[in-house]
Amino acid sequence: MPITRQLGYTVIQVNAIGLGAMPLSLEGRPDEKTAFNVIKTFVENGGNFIDSANVYCVDDADVGHNERLINKALNQLNNTHDVIIATKGGLRRPQGGWTIDASPDWLRQSCEKSLQDLDVDRIFLYQLHAPDPNVPIIESVGELARLKEEGKIQHIGLSNVSAYQIELALSIAPILSVQNKCHLFNTEAFTDGVIECCVQNNISFIAHSPVG
Repeated sequence: MPITRQLGYTVIQVNAIGLGAMPLSLEGRPDEKTAFNVIKTFVENGGNFIDSANVYCVDDADVGHNERLINKALNQLNNTHDVIIATKGGLRRPQGGWTIDASPDWLRQSCEKSLQDLDVDRIFLYQLHAPDPNVPIIESVGELARLKEEGKIQHIGLSNVSAYQIELALSIAPILSVQNKCHLFNTEAFTDGVIECCVQNNISFIAHSPVG
C-alpha cells in the first residue's frame, strides 16, 4: 500500500510521492511515447498527484505543453478523474528564458489558458508560481481568490514563498499548499519558518526537487 498524506484542509488523500512533470516538457524532453509511459507507470503504481505549470515548455510559443501532455496521457489511460493535477501561473518564457509576471491580468490569462490546455471546467489546485517583486503578493493572491469565486479554480497554492508571504496570502484567502525547494542539500524550509507556518495553518508542504 502506498504511503498517503492528507492534502491540506481537505479530506483528500494523495500518495506521498507525486510526479513532478516538468522534465517531460523542457528543452531536451523525451518523445511523447516515453513521456506517456512515465505518466502511465506512475498512475498504474498508485500515483494520484501530478504537478505541472503552464511554463513547463520550451519557450513562450510552447506554453501549455506540459498540461496538454498530461491531459492527453490521462485520457488515453481513461483516468481523468482519479488523478489530481496541480498547475501554476505567474511566469513567462520569452525566448526560452524565465521571467516572473504575477500581475492580476497575466494570472487571469494564464488560468484561462490552463483551463483550455487541461480541458477542465475548474482547476483543482492553482498555484502562484512565484511572488513578483513588482506586484504586491496580496494583489496576485487577490486575483486567484477572484478566480476561485468564479469557479475557475477550486483551491489556491503558493510556490517559492517565504513564511511572511504565506501569512500575507492567508489574509486574503485560504491556502491549500506551499511548494518550495527542499532536499538533503537544501533544508532551508525547515529553518526559515516556512514548514512551521504550514503546520500551524494546516497547509500541505510540497517539496520540489526532493532528490536534489
